[in-house]
Amino acid sequence: MRTLIAYATREGQTRRIAEHVAAGLRARAIDVVLHDVKTPFFADAWPRFDWACVAARVSGKSPPKGVDCEVVMERHHALNWLIGYQGQEWDDVSTDT
Repeated sequence: MRTLIAYATREGQTRRIAEHVAAGLRARAIDVVLHDVKTPFFADAWPRFDWACVAARVSGKSPPKGVDCEVVMERHHALNWLIGYQGQEWDDVSTDT
């Protein structure tokens, strides 16, 4: 989808793409989201992905294939905020690994 938006140059095309994407979204109840976030996969996976990105960066290597480290960092930050990690506010949420 990012590619489609990047190449949307005609007037109104970006808006139509955004509306199309938004039409396919659905809200989930907060208790469902929090349950998913606290499952072992979520509780463990994102910090591990983040650690893989940090380890690659400090060693001067490429991140694991298929891992977008910017997305991993943002997801880790958002999930820590969502679960109230150390009671931190959005701007102060840490992503300890």
